[in-house]
Amino acid sequence: MTASDPVESVRAYHQRTKHRFEGYAAGPDFMDWSTQPDPFRRFAGAEPIPLPLTAATEPGSYPELFQPGCLPARPLSLDSLALLLELSFGLSAWKAAGGDRWALRCNPSSGNLHPTEAYVAAGSGVIGLESGLYHYQSHDHVLERRCRSELPFAGVMLGLSSIHWREAWKYGERAFRYCQHDVGHALGALRYAAALLGWRMELLEDWGDDDIAALLGIDRTAEFPAGEGEAPDLLCRLVIPQGQDDPACPIDRILAAVGSGDWAGQANALSGKHRHHWAAIEEVHQACFKPRPAHQALTPSPTQEPAAHGHLPFPSPSGRTWPEGPDEGRDHPVPGPQSADHGAERSLPEGIGFYISSQAHEHQPLSPREKGRGEGLERSTFSANSSKHQRIGPHPKSLSRRERDLGRYPCPAEEGLDSTTLPPLPPLAVDHRAAELILQRRSAQAFDGVTALAARSFYRILDACLARPDSPPFDAWPYPARVHLLLFVHRVEGLRPGLYLLARRPSAPEELKTVMRPEFLWSAVDGCPEHLPLYHLVGANAQRAAIQLSCHQQIAGASAFSLGMLAEFDSALKQGPWMYRRLFWECGLIGQCLYLEAEAAGMRGTGIGCFFDDAVHELAGLAGTTWQSLYHFTIGGPVTDDRLQTLPPYGHLKRAR
Repeated sequence: MTASDPVESVRAYHQRTKHRFEGYAAGPDFMDWSTQPDPFRRFAGAEPIPLPLTAATEPGSYPELFQPGCLPARPLSLDSLALLLELSFGLSAWKAAGGDRWALRCNPSSGNLHPTEAYVAAGSGVIGLESGLYHYQSHDHVLERRCRSELPFAGVMLGLSSIHWREAWKYGERAFRYCQHDVGHALGALRYAAALLGWRMELLEDWGDDDIAALLGIDRTAEFPAGEGEAPDLLCRLVIPQGQDDPACPIDRILAAVGSGDWAGQANALSGKHRHHWAAIEEVHQACFKPRPAHQALTPSPTQEPAAHGHLPFPSPSGRTWPEGPDEGRDHPVPGPQSADHGAERSLPEGIGFYISSQAHEHQPLSPREKGRGEGLERSTFSANSSKHQRIGPHPKSLSRRERDLGRYPCPAEEGLDSTTLPPLPPLAVDHRAAELILQRRSAQAFDGVTALAARSFYRILDACLARPDSPPFDAWPYPARVHLLLFVHRVEGLRPGLYLLARRPSAPEELKTVMRPEFLWSAVDGCPEHLPLYHLVGANAQRAAIQLSCHQQIAGASAFSLGMLAEFDSALKQGPWMYRRLFWECGLIGQCLYLEAEAAGMRGTGIGCFFDDAVHELAGLAGTTWQSLYHFTIGGPVTDDRLQTLPPYGHLKRAR
């Protein structure tokens, strides 16, 4: 993968790492368990600061997170930071089966590999915590002091980084995508936890990648094993109502303080050896480099080893497959065997696509692929007065409603939803404690294929995916909504099975109508709340197509509904190649919202990163790269594996007993 223009490099990577019917993106063809990465990063020689564990007794309710001002702001202290980290990056449980034991965390991760690392930059005014830079180590729930320094600001900034090797070990070249998903999930997890403390969060986009790397100390390459460095992702600050903060402190003053600070700690080796080098990940990482706005060259500290912009010493992963086994987190199966370049040639039973009936004995294919064995979406039964169907745009009865809806969402700068016009989220059937809901979140490994979701709960889940001011998680997102949901509805009470679209930006429906299949109805959904921009595209049995499109995973069809996240790809890249990462972050934010809302509805969710990219586009009638599907998700009634034992998250710590 070579391209001199960073945007073209990003495009080349995205095309190269698409899964296709004839072959999967390059990845391992079997797993070398002797090189499985350690899921916990530790810094030997860094002073550990134990944190209290209080989430189990935290009383705030989940609905209160979405009521601005309902939860009083906690003082910024070591104790409150401990709760924030426990409910965002801490362990949620241990699972055991036979002689195996593995940890689950509050932030979900592809294959439970957890490439995302969290850092705390503490300035003045944090009760019980000295100023400096700390790494959060979740296994022992401690802060590891990396740098002693009087940082010239008040309050706390939180930084995230990614260890790409952790994902590449299992997923090969596509791993960069999954790391970005995880960053979005992690940002969402932080935002929900901050809301429980009465805090807000602000993403600091004025910081460039080099700035973040210098602040977090991950540019100190001598302190990290070869091939296991960390890539800078994002920096955000906690906003404490009536609190003390200093957001205007110049970046260079802060970097000068950490550059002259007293550093300690050597990162542990995650794997004993690396066999291959996934050059495509390093190339796209460098292509996605984000400079500081009006970027000024940084002068490296004498104690640091300068590196090229965005360059990290990447691993040499081995190429192998992942057998079936216990695995929590968003599972992205790696089909095998695969070649080193484009994956093995694999045949797929024909049948992707679906039919839309005009008469009982006539079928018009919506996919150019020939159908076989009746697979794909099968037209559901229509009433007698619905024997013929054609594209008619919005139903005449609903046209004024849709126009009125769009009028209620006047487009501000950059076409973001004017969320001030949205009504509050509807109440839940059960008012869960927020901490309880966060700690019980799991990725379902299987669904029962029977449980239906109440329409009221379905609309609540979709409603929560729209941005509201001072409401997690999207109030921490500084960009307009660029990701919309293509829904495969299977078992939602009162809704006809089929394809639907939830628009998260006002003008998106009109744009999509011009490029999606002309057979789509774009009709209103009876019983749908007036403010919810949900469109019915076609009534059909969508289960088989959902399964096939999601790399033949039954969870996509045995659920109540599944979805693909359609992103405004080309328009985002016009802003800069670094927007590629942010599109995935937005998908991860939506995914974190879906996870918690599924739990609140008594269901369970699972993110799906393994899907046939262009087959999804073909199904929807999308050509080119204006729109790209970047992430899938599914929600349903989970199947419980009684063979697994669940253990408390911190039972191994003396202070937790």
